[in-house]
Amino acid sequence: MEVHAPEHPIHTWREFLRHILIVTVGILIALSLEGLVEWRHHRTLAREARENILREITANQRTLKKVLESRERGEQETRAILTYLENRDAAKSRPSELNFSLYTVNAASWNSAQATGALAYMDFDEVQVFAAIYDAQQHFTLIQQQVFRDSMLVGAAPNLEKAGPEELADWRLRVKTRQASFQAELQMAAALDQAYQTVLKDDTGRAATEDNEAASN
Repeated sequence: MEVHAPEHPIHTWREFLRHILIVTVGILIALSLEGLVEWRHHRTLAREARENILREITANQRTLKKVLESRERGEQETRAILTYLENRDAAKSRPSELNFSLYTVNAASWNSAQATGALAYMDFDEVQVFAAIYDAQQHFTLIQQQVFRDSMLVGAAPNLEKAGPEELADWRLRVKTRQASFQAELQMAAALDQAYQTVLKDDTGRAATEDNEAASN
């Protein structure tokens, strides 16, 4: 922003005050326009960050549904192994090996919003909700990694037909440990899925309200 000198000499106080008034008004207008441009930029930054985060949460919700479906099958496999160990003589066949897959819930949009400073221009309560969801995602990932480690230990099964009592007892313990971590993962996944549903439902309601307000204006 530049302030130019008057085009002709100032001879009276009246002219001086008039020039000062013009300069002051010009500066105020320039600052107002600059503030408006900056406000619109911040608003756009916040809107884009919100949209990206909600798209990411929607994608993560789809991934989580795959997790819940997969873990339901895994729980059945675990129970089949424990049933087999309880009564091997009556079992008609050896249980199938455990299958386990790692699923990724992403946080790229959330991390990007933090890096760009977009969160500072979003509603505080909304940011708190998003922060809680991504914190829960991190805990879910840690639990998933623990289940994976426990599954690897179970996968190293002894020769069940020739295993002695100590080997079987050790393997049963590993299976039960895996089952416990499995249950913790399922509970965390269910809670995270509920959080996803809530925030996406709230956003749908918020979007409808904004559309109605825009239409009325």
